[in-house]
Amino acid sequence: MGYCGSKMRLKNGGDDEVILARSPLLLSPYAPLQLYPVTRGYKGTAIGVSNRPFFEPYFGIGLPFLETTIVLQNSVVKRQKSFTSESSYQDFTSESVKKRAKVAESMPNPKICVSLEETTVKAMVDEAARAGIQGADMVEVRFDRLYLKKPQATISEDDEGNRVSTMPPVNEWPVMDFEQVNIEDSISALKEAIALPVIFSVRSVREGGHFAGDEKQRLAILQAGIASSVKWIDLEISIKAKDRKSLVESAKAANCQIIASQHEVNGTPSSEEIVSMVTSNADSGDIIKFCSTLKDHQDALQIVDAANTLSSQDSTPPYSLMALGNGGDWARLHAPTLGQELVYATMRDEFRLSDKGLVNVRDLQDAWRLLEY
Repeated sequence: MGYCGSKMRLKNGGDDEVILARSPLLLSPYAPLQLYPVTRGYKGTAIGVSNRPFFEPYFGIGLPFLETTIVLQNSVVKRQKSFTSESSYQDFTSESVKKRAKVAESMPNPKICVSLEETTVKAMVDEAARAGIQGADMVEVRFDRLYLKKPQATISEDDEGNRVSTMPPVNEWPVMDFEQVNIEDSISALKEAIALPVIFSVRSVREGGHFAGDEKQRLAILQAGIASSVKWIDLEISIKAKDRKSLVESAKAANCQIIASQHEVNGTPSSEEIVSMVTSNADSGDIIKFCSTLKDHQDALQIVDAANTLSSQDSTPPYSLMALGNGGDWARLHAPTLGQELVYATMRDEFRLSDKGLVNVRDLQDAWRLLEY
């Protein structure tokens, strides 16, 4: 799967654009074919490298692709244009472009964080242990999920007589009262039992979470999380300025790093708006995180395009961009080439997980290896 073609496009001033590769974004760990052919027929001064997401018909279906292009100044054709899969930029003379080219082997892989989805302290601890075995670098403790009551699965039979287990959507799960969770004991138990570095978060309902209390109570839990010596704290950018300043000061005093996050549950803004959000909040945290909900594949391309734009800019803060919904896994699967600092994965492994925009932690690593990231 994947189209790679050799062609030249004339730019202003006589510069030439040489397409190095076109590769499909619509990948799963089970069909991860992305090629990195290298142009061997041209010689000149390389003055730029760019990536462009686009749709192209493939067997009658419009699939999203990423096109990598190098711009040559004063280029000449040394011999007939051709591609080879051998990785070599020997025909290009710009060292800076060599460093910035999105060639997998030259890119450091992002850290992988498994977001814990269980709803009891014991189950979260077990999930965190399994995440460590599967290769996660850290885990996210979603403290707000402790307020969920996990329902019993419904067992039914499909058309072939196989037993199928189904769960209702998480937004239909019962939510406990605030007083039903012992905050101090829960944080202490999680701290004692989880060996991996922890990102501690208490997601508000307005940003897709399940916290049962009010904002004052939520902020108090975030302060308790910081006081427990977690490595990372997730502080939404939407927190009132005075309250957020207090949390940031506490985090810095505790040597706790900050994820400055924004979650759009009702859609996805344009790539330009996402880039602006990241750059304008550069001082809000150590990593700027953005997550949205997709309506279609065009939304998914906004995430990819924003990450690609940020990766080509100077002085960009560390960032982690992702989305939920079909196509939301593209930015996760291609995170190493998109300059992502951190990628969120899951321990879930059910069928068609990619429809939710999620990637299993082991499948993510397998995909990176197969893609030679």
